[in-house]
Amino acid sequence: TTTTTTTTTSSPCVRHPLTELLPGDSFGVLCCNSSQLVAALLARLRVTEREADRVRRLSSTAEDGVPSHLLSPCTLRMALTYCCSLAFLPKKTFLRMLAEYTSDPSQKKRLLLLSSLKGRKQFNAGIAVEKPDLLGLLSAFPSCRPPIAHLLQTLPALAPRFYSVCNAPQLRDEIRFAFNITRWSSPRGVARLGVFTPWILAELTARGIVQPLSQGATPCSASDDDAGSSSPSDDLGSTSVASSSSSASEVGSFSSSSSVTSSSLVEPPASTCLSLSSAGASSTPLELVVFSRKRSLFVYPPLAGNLQSPIIMIGAGTGIAPFLGFLEHRRALCGSANTPTVPATPTTTRATGLGEAWLFFGCRHRTRDFLFEEDLQRHLEEGSLTRLVTAFSREQPDKVYVQHKLLEHSRDVFRILFEEDGFLYICGDARGMAKGVQQALLRVFEEEGDMDVAVAELFVRQLLENRRYLLDIWS
Repeated sequence: TTTTTTTTTSSPCVRHPLTELLPGDSFGVLCCNSSQLVAALLARLRVTEREADRVRRLSSTAEDGVPSHLLSPCTLRMALTYCCSLAFLPKKTFLRMLAEYTSDPSQKKRLLLLSSLKGRKQFNAGIAVEKPDLLGLLSAFPSCRPPIAHLLQTLPALAPRFYSVCNAPQLRDEIRFAFNITRWSSPRGVARLGVFTPWILAELTARGIVQPLSQGATPCSASDDDAGSSSPSDDLGSTSVASSSSSASEVGSFSSSSSVTSSSLVEPPASTCLSLSSAGASSTPLELVVFSRKRSLFVYPPLAGNLQSPIIMIGAGTGIAPFLGFLEHRRALCGSANTPTVPATPTTTRATGLGEAWLFFGCRHRTRDFLFEEDLQRHLEEGSLTRLVTAFSREQPDKVYVQHKLLEHSRDVFRILFEEDGFLYICGDARGMAKGVQQALLRVFEEEGDMDVAVAELFVRQLLENRRYLLDIWS
């Protein structure tokens, strides 16, 4: 069973370099593997506690030397906790390496089969679908005893996780982001967890920094993911598991302490050790190593436009995150003396010079998954959001998604994008939602613009080339 828990967090951090981010930007977080998993893996490899915590300088006889993602000097426990991914889809070469250190003939034969072209079917059924972590893989082959030095040489790097900023950091010393907690069972009933988000939720909850307000669960297909994912790399293949799943929503917040210190642990640009704690609470702070990501075009105001340009925002689940920042920035502009004031028209927001802002938002259930509902209603009342269109896919016999709502409002979509040179922002799942939205757009242009398929496709390409069709998507 897949459980997706969405937690909204905010982190005030005075003079923090991430406050230079624009609405729509994202930042990276360096994560770690769970201490329980690392301890179990060390025990499986027969590494004693003393050996696991002995500081050593790593060396390698391989031509490439020690992998660049490994710290040296460090302990074996540190390397497995902070440097190496322990939940990854193993390559065939990795399985052949494991076979070299497998003493049982039948287990060795199976590993060699899984690593061969002949064993593609078995690989897909046993590895690609089950998605075991390294400990689970070794447990399936009890006689496999690879030297830890060889493992460290071949394990992939533990990748950072990236999150969209869901506020306007330049307006206040605060950074907010939303993420999914994904837990699922493999087809054989083995419980699986993501790497970073289950850990951070447990840490924040234990410290009293996050206070869950509500929870819910709704059975659905795991491959039919309305809620999207917080990160393309956080949970190994969690959206493609062929099993039942459920979704739950939680909302909470955390605040940072005023201490922000440089980190010597990693080398990404503008890396910082951010200390997070609950405002006014005496709980122990949680420290995260964060860094800004190279700026993309997915920001507001649009780099190729201006404040008078109308925009359409489309997001499902946590794909709504960057648009909260867009709207917060627009709210500030609505009350700014520097924003040109013009008479209100159908294509401007109230009495300001801001162009229209439409938001199409999709989730499974209004009562369980409607993230930031109160914030969005407030934006509607204050005029920073012109129109909110929602699609709750599980509240009627036939599933309704954001692409269906686009077709219902095809005239306005065509007007904004074709007649008024507006901008389109899409955030969410690439395989499902974003693909479906593009197909719906083609229908809009064909029907409202009386275009044939080739002309409609050309117009979509022009939108992309002119930076008026902007994507923040993952698969």
